[in-house]
Amino acid sequence: MKSSMFRKVVLLTGLFSFMIVYSVQSQDLISAIQLTKSESYDKAEEIYKALIQKEPGNSKNYFYYGENFLLNYFADTISNSLAAATKSANEIYQKGVAANPNDPLNYIGQAKVANYLGDDNKANQMREKAKSFLLPYKNLKKINPPAKDYAFALAKIAESYAKEGSVDTSLALPLIRQAIKIDSKNADIYLIAGDLYMMVNDGSNAIKNYNLAQFANPESPTAAMKIGYVYFKGRAFPQAIQNFEEAIRLNENYAPAYRELGQLYWRAGRLEQSKTNFKKYLERTEGNIPAKTRYVNSLFYAGDYEEVIKNVEEILAVDDSRAYMNRLAGYSYYEKENPDYEKSLSYMETLFKKVNPENILQKDHHYMARILLKKNQNFAKTIDELATLKNRLDREKSRLATATAANKPKYAASVDELSKKISSMETSVAEAGKEVDRAFVEYNKA
Repeated sequence: MKSSMFRKVVLLTGLFSFMIVYSVQSQDLISAIQLTKSESYDKAEEIYKALIQKEPGNSKNYFYYGENFLLNYFADTISNSLAAATKSANEIYQKGVAANPNDPLNYIGQAKVANYLGDDNKANQMREKAKSFLLPYKNLKKINPPAKDYAFALAKIAESYAKEGSVDTSLALPLIRQAIKIDSKNADIYLIAGDLYMMVNDGSNAIKNYNLAQFANPESPTAAMKIGYVYFKGRAFPQAIQNFEEAIRLNENYAPAYRELGQLYWRAGRLEQSKTNFKKYLERTEGNIPAKTRYVNSLFYAGDYEEVIKNVEEILAVDDSRAYMNRLAGYSYYEKENPDYEKSLSYMETLFKKVNPENILQKDHHYMARILLKKNQNFAKTIDELATLKNRLDREKSRLATATAANKPKYAASVDELSKKISSMETSVAEAGKEVDRAFVEYNKA
């Protein structure tokens, strides 16, 4: 709601009441955005849903809700599906456009979705649509929409060019520079700028912009954490730790900083400190399942496969509807020091059975192929053994045919025993053959 809605004739009590309502509503959206930034995506989703129900005409609620879906995907690309995340986000953005067709933000959201899906034409159409609501200006005081919203929209358009950790800076950075010229005090614009520079491995300019973000919003832990990540990526661990700890000093409940510290300490071989910080990460997210899922992802990337299996089984015991968790268990039984291909296959079979086919990842097919081949790595040897047994059975049958009456029982027992072994082995070979054939089918899908 804009201040222009107020008139001097409004009674003081009415104005005061309105301001209280506005403050509560704004605070709710701010709280939801902070939860998104803290990676508590499920809790943020609850607030966005409540806000949309309460204010169905507020298009900003839809935009940030859509962002929540996309950020949730990128926080966990093992468990989540890009197709599902973009579909959900796009549906929300479409509702945002319907709520207010003149707000550029939800068109920008649709541009992001199209970009992630490789539809460049649609992405450009949505960017141009968004820009059509950013009217030309000569005087910043008369800019429409207001300077803060105008600049933020430009920065978000710049961000919409980012994909898979890369960005065309010739398209994105001019928009960032224009946004900063309009609003030089918006920390989010500098954070976006820093992220874009990181995508082209320009750590110096990334840190410069993160520092500007910190200056614009000294109480926010996000910039400090991002600076820490720049140093972490450059393997400058002491500086990274210093910045992660600064983020925690600014907000001791800022969960992502603990996760980053956990990953750093694991990389440095300081496993106990790694686990301590991962546990603090879980505590700060109150042990919710999505946070635990991200924790499990971190364990997987850290190579702690036994802990992955333990945590997945705990998650599935609480909520077996999260069938995608079978993925990490299947991967981990395959990757651990003493692989268990039977259990690995069992988890992957459950994954393929329970998860919507559109949410099956290419790497799932790749792992399935590898698991099937490893499980049947003795296939050729077994075929040779079967052939040997069959030759032996033929010899025993010949001996049985020419044996004396006294020796016939002995050869008959040998023929019977070999026949049973061969029958069992033929069944196993047939099943193994099917699994090997399936492995090549899965490879072709990967």
